[in-house]
Amino acid sequence: MSGLARVVGLFLLCAGTGQAAAACSTGNAKSADFGAVGSVALGAAAQTTSTRDAGIECSGQVLQPWEAQDTYFRVTFSSANAGLLGPTGDLLSYQLYASADRNNGAALIPAVPLDLVGQGVIDALGLLQSASGKAMPLYLAAAGGSNVAAGNYEDTATLAWEWRYCTASSGGGVCSSYDTGSGVTTVPVNLVVQNDCSIAAPDLDFGTAALPSAFAVVNGSISVTCTKGSAYSVGLGDGQNLAAARRNMRSAQGELLAYDLFQGVSGIRWGSVDTERRSSAGADVNPGPGAGVGRQVFNYNAKVYADQAPVPVGRYVDTVLVDIAF
Repeated sequence: MSGLARVVGLFLLCAGTGQAAAACSTGNAKSADFGAVGSVALGAAAQTTSTRDAGIECSGQVLQPWEAQDTYFRVTFSSANAGLLGPTGDLLSYQLYASADRNNGAALIPAVPLDLVGQGVIDALGLLQSASGKAMPLYLAAAGGSNVAAGNYEDTATLAWEWRYCTASSGGGVCSSYDTGSGVTTVPVNLVVQNDCSIAAPDLDFGTAALPSAFAVVNGSISVTCTKGSAYSVGLGDGQNLAAARRNMRSAQGELLAYDLFQGVSGIRWGSVDTERRSSAGADVNPGPGAGVGRQVFNYNAKVYADQAPVPVGRYVDTVLVDIAF
């Protein structure tokens, strides 16, 4: 009797060495939020984000899960809007990846199943090697070089999951039990594009003269590229040495030389408040809303006031702030 008990006990121990219970299930996914991005930054480079939970979680530990026949773990991606859809109908393309390095082999192509086993994603994540349960993350990149209007861009990424892997073997590498399942999860994706501009404002040089009245009028221009569809105005600050409602350049000795900047040939002072500002509709080149590409140009005349007293010899400088208001 005791010998039989020992044989039975040995058999149970051997059968147990191949056991590895595991299970996967789908549920609510976490959203992927790119946050707020200026249009200039979006046009210059791709933006990235991730979600730590794409809606599928696996728990338990699997021993060599892919050695059995007919095992797989794959996901198929579809997009509700074929990209991130904005308020004016602009589409911003983005890409989903199953790996943090966002390599092309791990990219999710719409309607094309991605083999997460063949790409090494499952093993790299340890998705089937966590006793406490582990969620599947996803990584995203919004295309750089995009020219879109400001606003909230949204999409819903639908993920169809399918899996079949060995959860127990009966010895000799023969699988005796599989976890087989499928499910669908949805990941909300959003990105906010903010109004922004790039500004080119070359230095202004009056040259050299003996008297304030001898300085010639200097023509200059400021060019900007602002977000597609944006209406804006351009203001010029009063500089660092405003006195008696005039801009002033200052010498190293503290002497002042009064000058001003005027809107084109109109004679209207170009300032930073109210009617002193210039609207995008009033640009001298390409007037109207921002286009996101190209340049809108605003011309100005710069004059040293002739009615001021002579000033000591020296180098006179000032700095004027250019601001954009939407």
